[in-house]
Amino acid sequence: MVDVRPDRRPPGGRVSALSPALVPTTLWLCAVAGWVVVAAGLWRWPAGTRRKAALTVHALTPPGLVLFCASLGQGLLYGIATATAGWWALAALTRLRPARLLDPAGGAGGLLAAWLGVTVTMTYATLRLLF
Repeated sequence: MVDVRPDRRPPGGRVSALSPALVPTTLWLCAVAGWVVVAAGLWRWPAGTRRKAALTVHALTPPGLVLFCASLGQGLLYGIATATAGWWALAALTRLRPARLLDPAGGAGGLLAAWLGVTVTMTYATLRLLF
């Protein structure tokens, strides 16, 4: 029998104030919102082949993520956490203009490194919250 008094920790050692079903649902909603925010930023590019290619690749990201996680045999939750962190980090660092990553005159190399660092940090924090 498990002791359910509030001053005792469960056998796993972690106590979460969030419902177990609420965290993945919130993650999925954040993923969809982040995907839409990045798509809106890509849509603001001038019309042409670059915008069309960027939007096409961005539209193929969710099914590609599902196939990638399935081929690895890894759960989709890890992939969704990483993609969500990447989309929101991209939106925050480029100030909703993802085309800034491709501008060599605007310091795209430093921005790319910052994007990687923020994405890794956000992914780690999200996975610590989940597990």
